[in-house]
Amino acid sequence: MATTTTHWGRRAGSSTAAPDATRIRVEHLPVVEPVILLPHEEDRASARRLPQRLASGAARRLRALWRRWDNRGPAVETALDWLIRATPVGERCEGVTACAGQFDPCPALTGGVLATLANYAELELAQRLADWLASVQMPHGAFPDAGLRRASPLNTAQVVHAAREAARLTGHAPLRRQLDEIVQRAHEFLARAVDSRSERGARATPVASAAALNDLLLAAPLMNAEGRMGRATCERVFDRARRSIRRLDESGVWRGPLHVMLPGVEALIELGELSLARAVLAPVAAAQRRDGAIPALPGGSWISTTAVAHLAKLWYRLDEAAHADRALAWLRRRQERSGGFLGSYGRGACYYPRREVAWACKYFLDASRKQVEVSFARQAAQLPRALHAADGRLQAVLAWCTGFTPGARVVDVGCGRGRYLAALDGQFPHLRLAGVDPSAYCLSDLPLEVESIQGALPALPLPAASCDGVLAIESLEHTLVPQRSVAELCRVVRPGGRILIIDKHRAHQPLSDCEPWERWFAPDEVSGWLSRHCRDVKCVAVPHAQHMSPTGLFLCWTGTKL
Repeated sequence: MATTTTHWGRRAGSSTAAPDATRIRVEHLPVVEPVILLPHEEDRASARRLPQRLASGAARRLRALWRRWDNRGPAVETALDWLIRATPVGERCEGVTACAGQFDPCPALTGGVLATLANYAELELAQRLADWLASVQMPHGAFPDAGLRRASPLNTAQVVHAAREAARLTGHAPLRRQLDEIVQRAHEFLARAVDSRSERGARATPVASAAALNDLLLAAPLMNAEGRMGRATCERVFDRARRSIRRLDESGVWRGPLHVMLPGVEALIELGELSLARAVLAPVAAAQRRDGAIPALPGGSWISTTAVAHLAKLWYRLDEAAHADRALAWLRRRQERSGGFLGSYGRGACYYPRREVAWACKYFLDASRKQVEVSFARQAAQLPRALHAADGRLQAVLAWCTGFTPGARVVDVGCGRGRYLAALDGQFPHLRLAGVDPSAYCLSDLPLEVESIQGALPALPLPAASCDGVLAIESLEHTLVPQRSVAELCRVVRPGGRILIIDKHRAHQPLSDCEPWERWFAPDEVSGWLSRHCRDVKCVAVPHAQHMSPTGLFLCWTGTKL
């Protein structure tokens, strides 16, 4: 028979106990005797040195208090809210403009914002932007420039890049189909545009090298196209552009505004030319200041927030996290109360210095997501593969799985190297198990019988109502937008299906040593999010590692999809 203990939780959003704190009743799950015996794993949190944990907790608490005093929410969530507000959603959705509600709509920016919104599970708004892009795409496949006046090869290439990224990551089938159609039509125009440049000579000059980056921006979508459309022509343009850039990488391709050059550098990365991309960005990295800012022009004094945010994203992709972390930290300090970013700062600033720009917000959100992904990729080999057989988290998962009928599909989101799936595979062979994780390395460790799916919260590459059950164990704390992530977990579960979430209690975070983006939760916080989509929502305390009774660190939430 289950024992019952009452713990008193704080209200969501409070950092200290209050006299009128909301009382959350937490019950302990019954222990299920496991069939398998997994090796003992010492809990990682308990192995942290106390001074390091205290320093990390104090720094995090000070940052949270400052943002609360300054009337600011979490950086990523406020930036995402700003981007949503900046997207026109009237009776007829229109394209995104450089500054919210001002200037002409830009297809390239609209495509970029669409990809970012899709990656943060804002699928309805992403669909409306895709509809607008389809409506302005020209008969021959091109997209126009800002103001929709004439065909723009560069805008078309940027839309294709963004549409392919969004289609690859989203689990929303109608959106994916529409994006695929947009890409196929644009390929035909790009093939003709690349062909018209294929016979053009190239000299080793800074101007020619900057143009070569634009040539790469056009060729990259075709080089990666499954149909190999114009492959020979693209390879010719690519080889010539690469030679032109290599002749100048020491003296520097960076001669004009930084934000104009970076889309071409991203094309280099897409084509797998990582060493060449690093060489092009070497002078930029050398110019980074101690505070993380980078001048918009060589030797200049003003900074473009769009360029800094885009650079952070590219540096993470190039495994230069130190530069990226500093750039991202500078952006967080410059974030406005609204959640947006002014276009530029410093003496002589000329890129929207008094207006908040959508490009900066878009790249900030992309870079923040990439920061989490890169951090986990670095730690993938050190992630644990097994649990103690009596670990309360494993016991909770085993008890939860007993309610599924044979053939039910159960998905572990953020499965890591599959330590829970390995236990479930041995004890519940009648279930169809799947693991979702952003790391291909981690997915390679899953049992052969378990389906592996590369992806991550808050945008799962799964159709709606495609699972009978979904579990997320210590995944929610890393998602940057936890409320949206809970909604995404519920989206992929069929009505009557079940959700299980295990994560850490906010009350224990001040003494923890964790990443700066981690967010722990009060009991009623996650319960409230689940209650919007589920019935029978419960919160239970579970022990962990060698502990035989709950310490209060881990909580388990369950619910049944409405």
